Amino acid sequence: MKLLKTTGIIFSSKNFFEKDQRLELLTHNLGRITLLAKNVYKKKSSLIGSLVPTNIIQCNIYNGKSFQLLTEWSLINSFPYLKQNFNLISLSSYFINIIKNITDYKQPTPELFNLLSYSLIRLNKKNICPNTIQYEFLKSILNNEGILAPTSSISAKTLHNLLENYCSKKIPLPMHQITKEYVF
Repeated sequence: MKLLKTTGIIFSSKNFFEKDQRLELLTHNLGRITLLAKNVYKKKSSLIGSLVPTNIIQCNIYNGKSFQLLTEWSLINSFPYLKQNFNLISLSSYFINIIKNITDYKQPTPELFNLLSYSLIRLNKKNICPNTIQYEFLKSILNNEGILAPTSSISAKTLHNLLENYCSKKIPLPMHQITKEYVF
């Protein structure tokens, strides 16, 4: 019966039975976790729309018998500008996919949480260069994992290839880069 309070970035949100939602979050102190938000659709709440991918929430988590339960939450940042631009949504999904591929559940990774939240905040601003943010994100991930020296200067395509080799998985590019030649 332990109640935990943490901050998390929502990776995915799926309906679970009729009234519940199953969430995957990256938290600052617990790592990547799966939660069950009970009776979300039963209540007439303005907070229902806050449980969507890329949102940052402050939440209380109760350890149940078979699930960790989300008991209370409040929205910290919903990134409204980012969600108006398909290319930025695609890029934020790309970031989430990378972190899913390099982390295990319940493995605390505060540096990845900070990097992702910082990158989402930057993507939410007008007049930004998404390619620069993507390059810096990839470089930071590889530096953090010990694959790349901080002073290394290599192309974005090489960074992406290094990351795929590290994960031993093909990581799909953001949609706006699939339709064009892979150029930054």
